[in-house]
Amino acid sequence: MLHVPVASIMNVTIRSARFKEQHAMASVCGKAWFDEDLFGRVMHPHRDQYPGDVNMFWLRKLREKWVDRNNEILVATVSDESETKNVVGVAVWKREGSGRRKVSRTSPYRILPYLSRLYNAVHAFFHPNRAADPALASILSDSFPYFSHHFTTPASRQERYFLDLLGVSPAYQGRGIGAKLVRWGIDAADREGICAAVIGSHGNDGFTSVLGLMRW
Repeated sequence: MLHVPVASIMNVTIRSARFKEQHAMASVCGKAWFDEDLFGRVMHPHRDQYPGDVNMFWLRKLREKWVDRNNEILVATVSDESETKNVVGVAVWKREGSGRRKVSRTSPYRILPYLSRLYNAVHAFFHPNRAADPALASILSDSFPYFSHHFTTPASRQERYFLDLLGVSPAYQGRGIGAKLVRWGIDAADREGICAAVIGSHGNDGFTSVLGLMRW
């Protein structure tokens, strides 16, 4: 069991994200991953000059995740002195495997992912990501074949909740917020009797192991 001091999480609300919060969520991700090795240093070498473009990168990611019906997009909010709820954490849990939601061939939801990618492509044409190294834009998807077997062998791993994204604003890190966002997916996986998985980032093995996520 994960033990987090009650005082560190008592003012935090975990709930489903709202469409109007996408920009706030992108800002949180931009700050949370700003100096991370892959999404920060490698993929965005010019992030100090163009921090707003880093946020736009995450906004485009969130737009595409939003229209996937197998994604559960969560936010963590805290109240400021005026009782305004501010987004300080983001998580995207994706149900993968045969138990995922099926979209019928005639469903209007079927076209939404294509429209989202088209919108992002047009937007990126007029507003390119100046913080990024274009040669490394697809580094994560290009490397997937080298570790994808971890998600299919043994067969019990094929049904899973995958932590596709997790970010907590640096000002609120260390207060148990990330743990609460992760706990949602672990609990969902436990209810179905399947596994929960994440592709760990460099230096975060300690955090994920405390939550019960083991290295494959």
